[in-house]
Amino acid sequence: MVIKRLCLCLLLVFTVQYLSAQDLRAVDSLSKVAEGNAHDTVKVDALIHLAQQYYNNAPDKSMKYCIVAKEIAEKSNHDKAIYNVYGWIAYLKEQFGDINGALGYYKKSLTITQKLRMEKDEATLLNNIGAIYKDLGRLEDALFYHNKSLQIKSRIKDKHGMSTSYNNIGLIFFKQGRIPEALDYYAKSLKLDEELKDSSGVATCLLNIGFVYKDQGNFPEAKAYFRRSLKLYAAKKEKYSMGYAYNSFGEFFNDMKNYDSALYYYKEALRIRKEVGDKQGIASAEKNIGKIHDQNKNYAEAGESYRRSLDLFEELGDKWGMAFVTNRIGQIYLVKNDLATAEKYLDRSLKLSKELGYPEEISNSAENLWKLYTLRNNWKSALEMHVLHVNMRDSINNQETKKVALKNHLKYEYEKKSAADSVRNAGESMIKDAQLAAQNASLKQEKTLRYALFGSLALFAAFLVMVLNRFNVTRRQKKIIEEQKVMVDRAYDHLHQKNKEVMDSIYYARRIQKALITSEKYIEKNLDRLMHRR
Repeated sequence: MVIKRLCLCLLLVFTVQYLSAQDLRAVDSLSKVAEGNAHDTVKVDALIHLAQQYYNNAPDKSMKYCIVAKEIAEKSNHDKAIYNVYGWIAYLKEQFGDINGALGYYKKSLTITQKLRMEKDEATLLNNIGAIYKDLGRLEDALFYHNKSLQIKSRIKDKHGMSTSYNNIGLIFFKQGRIPEALDYYAKSLKLDEELKDSSGVATCLLNIGFVYKDQGNFPEAKAYFRRSLKLYAAKKEKYSMGYAYNSFGEFFNDMKNYDSALYYYKEALRIRKEVGDKQGIASAEKNIGKIHDQNKNYAEAGESYRRSLDLFEELGDKWGMAFVTNRIGQIYLVKNDLATAEKYLDRSLKLSKELGYPEEISNSAENLWKLYTLRNNWKSALEMHVLHVNMRDSINNQETKKVALKNHLKYEYEKKSAADSVRNAGESMIKDAQLAAQNASLKQEKTLRYALFGSLALFAAFLVMVLNRFNVTRRQKKIIEEQKVMVDRAYDHLHQKNKEVMDSIYYARRIQKALITSEKYIEKNLDRLMHRR
């Protein structure tokens, strides 16, 4: 542990030169956590955050932090910590050009995310794996992983992730010459990034759209998109992305045949990519510098740049880069009339281009082989290469594809700015009329239903008032009846009492009467007795 702390302290000493005062304060706080007695997962998190401080400007320093974090994470056997470290190591290996190493770590991380059901992280890893397969020329595998990533992102409504997937799928379509599909996906990506106010994402989309305009020969639009992209990257000090923006300007001026300006921007791209250790970018910049020397017929300097580029592309496993550079090296040998060496490079270029399925590279390789076989009087092979070259060229440059690409521009942009032709206007007018009629019918129906509802409610309210009123009348009547009944009952009781009193008086008088008056039978008896005495 002491040795690890010492290494960590030394690492901090050698990396502070890359950071601002604010970043140094963050590094100081994180380093205290990493060196302290915190839980292993907390230390891993601190080391990963330290790696984040450096990955854009000093990725080699970032990797050292990740290696220390990896040892701690694997020892603690904590899945989330291991996943986090593996993902960063994979990303950094990709930047260093260790493509196979990056792919291995990405797949290890993917297994953990699937185990833990971390869908958002799983989608990100699928996207990264797809990007690697694209660079390796395995386009079907690349599309599979990108589409799988997009499905997850759409399901969990990850708009940032969806934008990235749309952009990456668009890149594949663009390389294949499927311009309308590429533009469609770029449009979806741009729209989401603008909604999210993601300036980096917007800059990437603008850069890619600029390349489409450049390839279609619309240089004013291409330049405007490149300028907007570079401005956004520079504002956020994203050096890694700025390298691509400088490179795009180089390609723009190259197509304009302004080779001095093109060479300046390519060298700027090379300088900034060397600063951040971007091997992929360095290889691309060397390739482009070689291209300028080639066009200026400085074949010796062109060959040196191409070979440095080829070495890096081979190290990275970048088939497209290898296909392009081997074709240009073969072309130089073709100019020098070294046909044997030229054929070796051109055959390799054609094979790689066919594996990739990129029409432009197939066309370029076939064109040079056609020239080579013609010089050798190998007419059969020359004819085969000529036919292949023409077919591929036509698939790229046919007028229908150009018309669709330029007319559509971007669905998103054209929805705001483009004027439709008369047929489209008529169609849209019919659609709008139909929609308006349907809307009016719907409103009329809603109005009728609304009146019916109001009428029903009014009748119900009147009925309710009537029922309530009747209920109140009945209640009042019942109360009156009950009061009258009480009064009658009281009168009856009073009458009954009076009647009883009267009857009692009568019965009393009768008893008195009976007591005072001689009985008739007694009188009759005495009369009979007196009569018998006579």
